[in-house]
This record gives sequence, structure tokens and C-alpha cells, in this order.
Amino acid sequence: MGLEMRVLLVLAMAICLPSATYAADGTATFYTPPYVPSSCYGYQNDGVMVAAASDAIWGNRAACGRRYRVTCTGATNQGVPQPCKGTSVVVKIVDYCPPGCRGTIDLSQEAFTVIANPNAGKIKITSSCNGYQNDGVLIAAASAPIFNNKAACGRSYRVTCTGATNQGVPQPCKGTSVVVKIVDLCPSPGCQATLDLSQEAFATIANPDAGKITIEYNQV
Repeated sequence: MGLEMRVLLVLAMAICLPSATYAADGTATFYTPPYVPSSCYGYQNDGVMVAAASDAIWGNRAACGRRYRVTCTGATNQGVPQPCKGTSVVVKIVDYCPPGCRGTIDLSQEAFTVIANPNAGKIKITSSCNGYQNDGVLIAAASAPIFNNKAACGRSYRVTCTGATNQGVPQPCKGTSVVVKIVDLCPSPGCQATLDLSQEAFATIANPDAGKITIEYNQV
């Protein structure tokens, strides 16, 4: 079923869209520094936007290196009834949260603080449409108007670059189009575009250095 084609904006942020998206609903806790050594990378320093995976997503180390966008959706305790800050955070899995882990994902203290009041300790989270399903790399996150409380999950859109949004790359378009599947939400207020394409999808239609472009898109 086709939809009327419209000219809008798209922003490429590949790290926000893992090829295997995070569980649709779960909980997050946090742990404190030091973050090395880690189960995945030993003494390699991967910064502070990191997380440890519970058995639900660890997969015998298969989760190592995956990046997940995590969004706070609500409280788990009455002490902090409104913990969420209305933002999301992208974290890299570098460690294992062993049996007894209190959350689906155990965020670094810094990552947890980006999305919620750390006094909450544990929060409800959401991040995707399809749980642990691997939808490949030609995927996208939809802004709230398109996402429509997950109604857009699984829809495919043909996206074509039509022009530039910045003078740094005045002619970003490659003259091609790409079909992407909606697998995630690009949350407000941080989302800067109508569609947030994977890096691979964006690079198919435009110069990635542009970062943000004007597009035409329609449902296919």
C-alpha cells in the first residue's frame, strides 16, 4: 500500500540502530566504575557509555560489542515515581551481568544518568519493535509522529535523497533510493529528523558526511 510521497528530513546515526535490536520491554540498573577489566575486552578502555548484559541478551558472549539505544519508560519503585528524563542513550555491551542481575541490561552509572534519575536505581525501559529479531542493516528508527505507539513497526519505506540541509556538503545525493524497515523509535525530544536511518542505508543514498538531508519517502 502506497502513501503520498512527502519531502522531509532524515538524519543518519548508525550507532543508534543495532542489527539485532534490544528487547521491546525490560528493566535497567546501573553499576559504577571502574569498567575495566571487562568480560568482553579485558583491559581495553571503551569509555563510559557501556553496559553489561544479563543472560536474557548475553548469548554466551554473542552480545559483546553490540550497541543498543535504551530509553527510560517508567519507574519500578515508589521512591522515585517519575525517574525518566525524556532522552535515550546508546551503549556498547562490554561485560556480563551474572545470575542475580536485577535488570535486563546493567548500564554504566554515566549512561543511566543520561536517561533517568540515578536515585531510582532501577527503571523500566524500551528500545525496539522486534525484540531479539535480527532485521539486517537496512533499517530505520521512526520519529514519534510516524512511530505512532509502535504502529509503524515492520513497515517498509522507500527513501530518496532530494537535497542538502547544510553548506558543508552542498550536493550529498547519490541519485539512488533505499528501502528500509522500521525497527525502532527515534525518541523525543532528542530526535532531529523524521527518519533515523542506519549508517548503511544512509550511505546508499547520500554522502554520510552530510549527516542530515532532505528526502522523499513513501510506504511500500
